[in-house]
Amino acid sequence: MNAAAQPININDDDKTAIMSRRTMVQASSALLSTGLAGLSMAQQSVAALPAGDTLMAPDDPAPVFMRVQLQVNGKRYPLNIDGRTTVLDALREHCGLKGSKKGCDHGQCGACTVISGGRRINSCLTLAVMHEGGKITTIEGLGTPENMHPMQRAFVKHDGYQCGYCTPGQICSAVAMLGELKADYVRTARSKGLPERDVIGRHVMRNALLPFVTIVGLMMANFIGGTVVTESVFTYPGLGRLLIQAISTRDYPLIQGCILFILVVFVLINLLVDVLYAYIDPRIDYG
Repeated sequence: MNAAAQPININDDDKTAIMSRRTMVQASSALLSTGLAGLSMAQQSVAALPAGDTLMAPDDPAPVFMRVQLQVNGKRYPLNIDGRTTVLDALREHCGLKGSKKGCDHGQCGACTVISGGRRINSCLTLAVMHEGGKITTIEGLGTPENMHPMQRAFVKHDGYQCGYCTPGQICSAVAMLGELKADYVRTARSKGLPERDVIGRHVMRNALLPFVTIVGLMMANFIGGTVVTESVFTYPGLGRLLIQAISTRDYPLIQGCILFILVVFVLINLLVDVLYAYIDPRIDYG
């Protein structure tokens, strides 16, 4: 025979915990319902506005419009735009040049790359007012379907378009990179009789490493944060899973230790990036 079920005794602490969880669920549901209702009312209010009107907080300053003249693909574009407008938005929304694409909008994907003054730039990270009178070349200025740039023909020949969304930025980056081989410092290195391998490896590639090192340093924060999710989902032993367990058991000293260790690692990574800057580019001097 099965033993009689034993009654479960719940002490005051357990009752408090149960009530706390129940209260938390009720409060979360109430907040969610309130937020959805507020969002619906806000959408209805915006839809009821006359065409052209926008909602602005009373204390928000009005946008400052500035007159800017951009020289894009050999053509001048006089613009009257918000001073916060990026080059990418100016090209797409005001100049009608849709070739440059907006991808991550953080300067990491490269879909927005254009050529400014012979150098490739991420147009989503620079303001249009900073390029007053400057020469900008987009994918539209490199060639046409009837008369393509050699780099465009190479992409077509070798099927390098893939989905095509990032292709304009890739082509502009490749064109600017090859144009870098004609820079003065490259000609100087070649005039010294250096082998082509040393010219490319020790001079050209070192200058191209700075943005790469910067992005890698910034992405390390994502890698460290990703360990928490990865180790928790796949039950891998590690710092991320240890931190989650410490939070679950309210082990505050262990939580502080894990967070402090992550902060120290992140600071050391950024310090290493700064040191690499000076090593890669001798013009950078921290003294």
